[in-house]
Amino acid sequence: MFKIITKSLLNKKIAILFIIIQLTIINIAMYEMITKFNIIDNQKMDLESILQENADNMIDIEFNDLYPDQNFAKKVMKLDQYLNSQDQIEYAGGFSQTDIYIKELENNSKFLEMQKEIYKGSKQEDYIDTPNVMFLDRNMDKFINLDVVEGKKFFKDDFYLKNGEIVPIILGNKFKGILNIGDKLNAYNLIGSEQEKVFIVIGFLKENSYSLNSSYFMENKKVNLDNFIIIPFYESNYKSTLDVVSKAGSYFVYAKDKNYIENIKLNLKIKADEIGLNIESKTLNELYKNYKESNNEIHSITTITIVFLFIIIVFSITSTMLISIKKRKHELGIRIVTGASKYNIRKMYLYEIILVTIIANIISLIYIISNSYKNNTDFLIHPFNIIQVINMKSLICILIFTLIIVIVSSFIPLRKIGQLQPKELIGGNE
Repeated sequence: MFKIITKSLLNKKIAILFIIIQLTIINIAMYEMITKFNIIDNQKMDLESILQENADNMIDIEFNDLYPDQNFAKKVMKLDQYLNSQDQIEYAGGFSQTDIYIKELENNSKFLEMQKEIYKGSKQEDYIDTPNVMFLDRNMDKFINLDVVEGKKFFKDDFYLKNGEIVPIILGNKFKGILNIGDKLNAYNLIGSEQEKVFIVIGFLKENSYSLNSSYFMENKKVNLDNFIIIPFYESNYKSTLDVVSKAGSYFVYAKDKNYIENIKLNLKIKADEIGLNIESKTLNELYKNYKESNNEIHSITTITIVFLFIIIVFSITSTMLISIKKRKHELGIRIVTGASKYNIRKMYLYEIILVTIIANIISLIYIISNSYKNNTDFLIHPFNIIQVINMKSLICILIFTLIIVIVSSFIPLRKIGQLQPKELIGGNE
């Protein structure tokens, strides 16, 4: 039967090729659309899992005029001082991600092996000698899941250290066995600092501790802190233009009560205008709503396109099968007269449709995997892991959608075969 099906498909190869192209396009479009909205929903759950009870009291501040110059940094610090003096605000501040040079780690074989394992197959593999760092403003630990399982957390005084003082740091869980509590590290080439800085390890985080992403956190995945060094903002950071601008990219206000939020936003806008800053302030729910709405237009266009393609594909498959049945009347008539059942003939045509959809699905899957590989190795720092980057919900939806296409497309042709009579078939043309 496979030879018969293959021959039949080759006889109408142009029409079949057209159908395969259509199916491939619709599969990819569906995958992208479903994945996008799965990510949006998962993103909100990830954020809430980190923020927990703090989510409802969080206000995200976006500086529309963010620019890396001293004038902007001074304005941000003025706003920062104002916000942290308000009765309705428990605290305000930010955090930022970067990497630094630490003498004791550059040639540490255990550290380099850990980094190599984490970033194997990614662009970051070329920079494994520089550890990842999270600079943390005072009280920002509520926005980052800092669950210390060994040692101690930061104290308030750790955020007011003078130049020359040793800075306490907390390490991600994977640093266990590489460094110990009490170890001192010498950092150099720090942005905004002309001298080396000495750090001292005071604790280790729980395994799989996470942080919001400091860059477009609503769009990007949460950050695993297992191989991060957490450093408090200290005095020289607040004097550094680049450090202040960097934390302004991820700046939050935490209200003492969620009922204060609207009043805080109003006063915040007034004060920002007075200082000369162009800002927007939104709660997590507002950010989520805006982010989702910003994708609704694309979602609507994609949905309409998919429906349109679905109709065309069903019409193409149905008409192609009907034309094939008409052209092969003589052959089908002989098969029936010589003992072939209509059931077997129906099965042959059904297998043709299934084979075409399988080919299209394989092509779609190859494209999806290769595209995911490119995005994860060329643009992201994480190594490629097919289980992590392929959205299984989207693939399941594609399979269900393909099944629907097979059922709908085959209904009329299979019904037509059931109505055929041997006497009207023998006179048909091949």
